Amino acid sequence: MKLKKLIEGLSSLSVRGSLDLDVNGLCQDSRHFQPGDAFVAVRGSQFDGHLFINEASGKGASVLIVEDDRVVPIKYLGPVIKVEDTRRALDTLAANFFGRPSQKLFMAGVTGTNGKTTTTYFLETILNAAEIPSGVIGTIDNHYKTQKQETVNTTPGALEVQELLAKWATLGAKATAMEVTSIALAMRRVDSVEFDVAIFTNLTRDHLDFHKTMDEYIKTKARLFKEVLRKSSKKNKRAVLNAEDSHYKLMAPDQIPIWTFGFTKGDIQATDLRLNLDRSVFQLKTPLGTAEIEMPMIGKYMVANALGAIGAALHAGVKIDIIAGALKNMTPVKGRLEKVSTASPLRVFVDYAHSDDSLKNVLGFLKSLKEANNKIITVFGCGGDRDKGKRPLMMKAAQEFSDFVVVTSDNPRTEDPNKIISEIVDGALPGSVDLFTTEPDRRSAIELAIKKSSPGDVVLIAGKGHEDYQIIGAKKIPFDDIEVVKEYLKS
Repeated sequence: MKLKKLIEGLSSLSVRGSLDLDVNGLCQDSRHFQPGDAFVAVRGSQFDGHLFINEASGKGASVLIVEDDRVVPIKYLGPVIKVEDTRRALDTLAANFFGRPSQKLFMAGVTGTNGKTTTTYFLETILNAAEIPSGVIGTIDNHYKTQKQETVNTTPGALEVQELLAKWATLGAKATAMEVTSIALAMRRVDSVEFDVAIFTNLTRDHLDFHKTMDEYIKTKARLFKEVLRKSSKKNKRAVLNAEDSHYKLMAPDQIPIWTFGFTKGDIQATDLRLNLDRSVFQLKTPLGTAEIEMPMIGKYMVANALGAIGAALHAGVKIDIIAGALKNMTPVKGRLEKVSTASPLRVFVDYAHSDDSLKNVLGFLKSLKEANNKIITVFGCGGDRDKGKRPLMMKAAQEFSDFVVVTSDNPRTEDPNKIISEIVDGALPGSVDLFTTEPDRRSAIELAIKKSSPGDVVLIAGKGHEDYQIIGAKKIPFDDIEVVKEYLKS
């Protein structure tokens, strides 16, 4: 691609050298640099790309895109483009380099504290049933049909996002359902994605280790609707907002059509809920018709996620009968209130809940369906190097809805697991010392919880869901909650 075309739409402060040369690729990591690439010196939380400009220029960079041109070696003779913010520049450059693939796809962005993953999977299932081949970018993985890529960040970097979309469009994709995190919005990873629809699931405390305040967290979430969706070039755009969440009005963009959803209010409603531990059934009311919906995903909050996906699907032109058929035959999402299938009479569930609000939602649903003489036993921990303020809040939530709690490790990362557990236990209810225990070893904690349970009891193992590893220090250790349960109940 010619450099002149690559930098279209880029706000540059200065340009040195000719724009009439070919650029083979884009790179922000000098370790993966190839001769002929444009090197973008991005300032990150751990590394500053400007420190690697000398290395990139020595390897044959076709062009350098920088914030500070004073660090460019005197002997470098190629073009140098100075910009105010290289992170924002990378987003524009990536979209240009890969031919702005989101313009060719129906793009749905999903944001919120909880429910992003299941909403994208609901929407993928519906779109595929409507013969609109769809990919998913998100927490579990990035996939389109048999093409699958392990996830590092829930929302990848701008370069990876555009590359994925371009690849999938080439393979025949017509749509993508994408989780959009607050961190991705803050770091400008999706500014050049042309969304057709954006969905708001809910908002509670999370990521305050990054955002510092709830006000900043809320403001960042709203960027998807008020900035990214608003400036999308798509002619037919819509926001789909959860009217049951008090923050939804803060997400509402100006001059873009909105559908709201909920149980007692909204354009899209679920009424006459019939929930059990196997299925969810409800009456669906929408501006485009009604239907009875039956699906294998369980819990009221799962129904709310389905409503958001239904709104996006209706906006894509999918008929209600196709939506109903798709949801009825949907495969449950891994690690989202997943019932572990064993020969045991115990009811063991694994869920990704890793905030106090998500824990309340899951446990509140389980408690509402259990028999009065049966117990709920919960196993959970909190991730290291993340928001410490939610640790005692999660303990309170777990105890509020559980008969017994086992506090253990999640992904401790570089923190001491025992210190994390101590900070969790700070939130224990007064006089409840006999109603919880601590066990840093997650395998032992799961086994302990199962040992304490009797037939008819419910055991919830929360926090890691689909993950098949633990992060201890800088290492990923193989560990899968579901497999641990199955192994123990076999023995």
